[in-house]
Amino acid sequence: DEVFERSPDFDDQAYLKKNYPRELQVSVKLLFLADGAQAALDDRHYWETLDIQQDGSVEVSFSTVSVEAAMRIVMGYGSRVIVLEPEELINEVFNQARAIEARYQSLSASQNSE
Repeated sequence: DEVFERSPDFDDQAYLKKNYPRELQVSVKLLFLADGAQAALDDRHYWETLDIQQDGSVEVSFSTVSVEAAMRIVMGYGSRVIVLEPEELINEVFNQARAIEARYQSLSASQNSE
């Protein structure tokens, strides 16, 4: 078996910028609650900053190409994360959560009427 060892001077952000030159237009700040902090730590390669808070929560930041791209990342963490910035993303996540709730209520109602 071959083992890959990453060079200590490898900069993953520089690599991504060079090889995937899409402009990062949206700066995002998230707060992982204490019960979701491990997910933030496990996925530390996503984050530009990562700050562990005294209460066990973790604040992270990252940049991405669009609010939609940020939303896909955020929604994957479910209720373990709160969007702190930008306001547009907060609103989109809220609207998406409402749409999911409505869809499941509709599904439940149709199953109960059978």
